[in-house]
Amino acid sequence: MSLTYRLVDRIIRKKGLKHRFDMPEDEFLNFLKTKERPTDLPKYMYKELSVKRTEFEQRPMFRLTRKDGSNGRAVLFLHGGGGMFPPTAFHYKFALKMAQNSRAEVFFPFYPLAPEATVDESAEWVFKAYDEILKEYAADKITVVGDSAGALLAARLVGHTTRKPHGVALISPVTGTDNDDEAYIKAKQNDVLLSEFIVGMSAKHWGKDIPLSDGRMNAEYIDFTDYPPTLLFYGTDEMFAPHMDKLIANIKKNGAHIKVYAGKGMCHDWAIVSSIPEGRRALKRICKFINA
Repeated sequence: MSLTYRLVDRIIRKKGLKHRFDMPEDEFLNFLKTKERPTDLPKYMYKELSVKRTEFEQRPMFRLTRKDGSNGRAVLFLHGGGGMFPPTAFHYKFALKMAQNSRAEVFFPFYPLAPEATVDESAEWVFKAYDEILKEYAADKITVVGDSAGALLAARLVGHTTRKPHGVALISPVTGTDNDDEAYIKAKQNDVLLSEFIVGMSAKHWGKDIPLSDGRMNAEYIDFTDYPPTLLFYGTDEMFAPHMDKLIANIKKNGAHIKVYAGKGMCHDWAIVSSIPEGRRALKRICKFINA
């Protein structure tokens, strides 16, 4: 664990970011409904990349490439946020760096979110977006990348489609939420980013009535038959860590090759943070995977 990560961890703890959205449920829903959601990328991305803004199924989907062009490969990047929040500064930077370093064309959609959409509606939109990309790219030229709730959607997409992509990179996917054993209780306390409140709100307002033991809301229960090569990144101190071994076992038992990078003592989503050495190494591995 790097000194930079330890400093970031200390800042997160000191500022209490884990509980920044903990509030009465009606206030939280009002916050989601009234907060203006972005409809465009930050201006700096237009300066550093060639950006094409498209509309797909009434939602923005951005196509990001280096200014000197792409290498004929594509990435579908699905951002996290509990199915309720739009992309963060970390997602924008990660998408930018992935386009620059992989030389692939990165498709970055703003898919439908709760409370207006359910997880099934988000997933259905993502399935259609993938089919749209398949009109221009062969499946074996596409890599699907997602973090957190976006990793759940990525895992669902790859399990759903009969035209399997080149591979899938899952960063801190949602697992273990149907358990309340000692390991999960301890993990909820250790996690510096995810609060039990936010995970509960996601389950209630994005998942609606879907059981937490259902693959539509819990990645470990997805059908991994004929799954393509997979990268998995997670932190051993994140809420989803205790049951990540079940996800790994389920992928392996169906014959898929999986490479796991467990950040010892690290938090949820560390692999998308380009300001820390560990995040930069994760990005390098993902870009190599895209071009393998």
